[in-house]
Amino acid sequence: MWNPILECGRTLLDPGGLFTSPMYNTSMSGSAHGDRCEWRIVATHGETIVLNITDFDVPFSDGCKYDYLEIRDGYWHKSPLLARYCGPDLKFESSIISTGPRMLLTYITTHNSVGHRGFAATYEGLFIS
Repeated sequence: MWNPILECGRTLLDPGGLFTSPMYNTSMSGSAHGDRCEWRIVATHGETIVLNITDFDVPFSDGCKYDYLEIRDGYWHKSPLLARYCGPDLKFESSIISTGPRMLLTYITTHNSVGHRGFAATYEGLFIS
């Protein structure tokens, strides 16, 4: 089992792991001032990244404009968008899979996020044929 990474963003180079939004699921969940966190996941050349969001509670905003988790298929802000999520207690039925060995997750919260758990996710780099 992996130890959770609790930092507000970083580059994840391990073959797999668990990470969460800052202050995930604590009495101080959310942020009174807002956060912008980025995680860059890097797998071995030829692998894809399999991301599973295991818990998600972020405030809803129309069009997911203000509080959201954004997932991109690549390392940069202009990489293709895989998904953008917001809303309380979303359930994820399937994995989010990159087309290559890089994935970027951006987590944006505003002062409205206080009282929401944030998110928890696992990832793994795999050779998928």
